Amino acid sequence: WSVILKDMELGAKTVVWAAGILTNEFYTKNKQFLFSSQNKICVDDFLQPQSFSDIFVGGDAADTKYSGLAQTAIADGAFIARVIEAKIRNLQSSDKWPRYKTKTPAHVIPIGANWAIAEIAGFVFSGRLAWWLRKLADLRYYISILPFMYAFHIWLDRSDWRDQNPVCRTIAHQTLMSGPDNKVVEITPEP
Repeated sequence: WSVILKDMELGAKTVVWAAGILTNEFYTKNKQFLFSSQNKICVDDFLQPQSFSDIFVGGDAADTKYSGLAQTAIADGAFIARVIEAKIRNLQSSDKWPRYKTKTPAHVIPIGANWAIAEIAGFVFSGRLAWWLRKLADLRYYISILPFMYAFHIWLDRSDWRDQNPVCRTIAHQTLMSGPDNKVVEITPEP
């Protein structure tokens, strides 16, 4: 394989392309990919585009139920790694490979100091508990990418940066969430 850019060519055995939230022109210029009505690449149960056995598409570019969310992109990357591992282990029969299963991600939106709204497994709740869940999710993520003490230090230092960000606060206050009975409810923080 090689990747050809405007001013260079890179040789590689494995290429991982991370390209942002819109379908990258790398895909749209290649007429061999099949696109969905949302302009995302149609993929099979192994996150491979039709007619390609050595290419994988995940995250924002893949036509999967929750593409566009960071949690989905991370899970897609881990899934693709498991499929590649199965191929490396010479499990030629695809019936032995893992199959992609959609997982509903949890949503937790911080809305102010010590307050957030959460939707987990279809259950919507708000308040301090939701805020703590978000903080713990942030800590879990920091620990997954950084040494523990460094991650913990960053988590303590950045404990409420989203709570103080005026853009985040404005968007969160304007957010409409769908409740369990599918009625739209406006959520505002407690005073």
